[in-house]
Amino acid sequence: MAVSEPQGEELAAGTPATSIAPPAEQLTMPGGTAKPTQRQKLGIWALCVVIASLLPIFGALAEGSVQAQSPGLVGILSRGDLYLIGAVITIGGVGDLGLSLISRPNITALFVLIPGVILAPYEGILYSEVATQLLTGKAVAHVGAVAMLSFTFFLASAVLGGIGVYMAAGE
Repeated sequence: MAVSEPQGEELAAGTPATSIAPPAEQLTMPGGTAKPTQRQKLGIWALCVVIASLLPIFGALAEGSVQAQSPGLVGILSRGDLYLIGAVITIGGVGDLGLSLISRPNITALFVLIPGVILAPYEGILYSEVATQLLTGKAVAHVGAVAMLSFTFFLASAVLGGIGVYMAAGE
């Protein structure tokens, strides 16, 4: 006597839900390519946006290491460049989340959107203050504080933007 394979609902009822794979249509995009996961999108964003945005800082460090009077890391960070870079990263991540809310409303997104809407303009203001001092030939007041704050704000922007991208990539 042959044992028959379970069919349709019998398979779903007799198998744990975690072992059932979603239909192939849900795993692929219209062109037949695999759809990236949230973690993959976040990884690509971190590599292409966050790391690439730091290339000018790395370039300035490399250039300074060749010169006799190098400004050093604190000197480079005290120019406030990370304020501007952080504002752009925040706007990108929060903007991505905002666009995803059009098709998938999510009230918890406000915990990312509101801080992002506050953080990005504030970073812009801080950058304009430092840039104005540099352009007018004045010495930047509190060089160490500007370097540390710009780095701190950059990290906050990277985390906030990353959360926005991760939430926007959600299914």
